Amino acid sequence: MENYQKLESIYSELNRFTNEKAEELIKELKINCSTNKELYSRLDLFDKQIRFTRDSNKFVNASLITEAKRLLDKEVNDLPIKKLFTKENEKQANFSSETGEKLNEVCPNCWIKHQPYNCGLEKCPGHRLFAIELERSSTKNK
Repeated sequence: MENYQKLESIYSELNRFTNEKAEELIKELKINCSTNKELYSRLDLFDKQIRFTRDSNKFVNASLITEAKRLLDKEVNDLPIKKLFTKENEKQANFSSETGEKLNEVCPNCWIKHQPYNCGLEKCPGHRLFAIELERSSTKNK
């Protein structure tokens, strides 16, 4: 029981530290990024670079990127709809600013795929899109 409590405190400290460093990473990236889309693109680039290194800290680095994406998702999801969808960007919006409904079958500006894309869903799945596509492809191949 004593070892478990010691491990629990170590794990808690690791989570706190990762969260803190992810917030710092986001803050630094925001200096040179003008949109959340650009921020996600940079995080994706970092993620790809990490995966192709032989660094022994690969797991820690990937965890940091994952936590940064989670914090950005939370930040975007917590914004009021009116702040996210203004009349100026309504023409390129994927969803209605008033109802939240999908405006077009193909989102003209999918923030996950960074291109026009039709996920076939009524609500944006966010980063779950990759898992959904993987599931669809494995079902299709059976």
